[in-house]
Amino acid sequence: MNTFNCLMIIAFLIFSSVGHAGTGVAIDLEKAQAYTPAPENLKARERFQDNKFGIFLHWGLYSQLGGVGSPYGAEWIMEDLRISGPKYQRLAEFFNPTGFDAEQWVKAFKDAGAKYIVITSKHHDGFAMYDSKVSNFDIVDSTPYKKDPIKELANSAHKHGLQLFFYYSHLDWHHPDYYPWGRTGHYTKREKVVTGKNTCNFKMHN
Repeated sequence: MNTFNCLMIIAFLIFSSVGHAGTGVAIDLEKAQAYTPAPENLKARERFQDNKFGIFLHWGLYSQLGGVGSPYGAEWIMEDLRISGPKYQRLAEFFNPTGFDAEQWVKAFKDAGAKYIVITSKHHDGFAMYDSKVSNFDIVDSTPYKKDPIKELANSAHKHGLQLFFYYSHLDWHHPDYYPWGRTGHYTKREKVVTGKNTCNFKMHN
């Protein structure tokens, strides 16, 4: 890889972090509490380092759009293109990954030398790739697919001895009860309704 390509990648990473991280918060190092990792944490770090190679999958409704028009990737497209909740959730009507084969995926990952898999069980768009009990905005209840690919992937990973981890976003641009409001998700057409000093509910409008 030449110097120009390296500089372009670095510039992109810096721009992406600034665009999504927002304004930084100054930290007083003298008042900062010292962090002492627990033994379990240290073991997890050692295991992660020893594993070397793993697979990180971003997969959800946003995959259908392929990141078109979003400079940061498909998983941020709802925010970047200011898509409202009611419009975005229509993607679920067409999400039908009939070609998904958990066994095929896991075998391919293992043959490639991967030791673990990480998959987005729910990203910021609020769509769950499993049978959620919190909301019907999930792959089982809202799509023609009607199956739980996360469960299938877990079964196959366990069968073939691969570790499986989940990326789960607490940030939720879709669910009407998500709080705090934060710096993103302001274009979902959710109405902020203050119900108490430190609580807030939202209503979704078409």
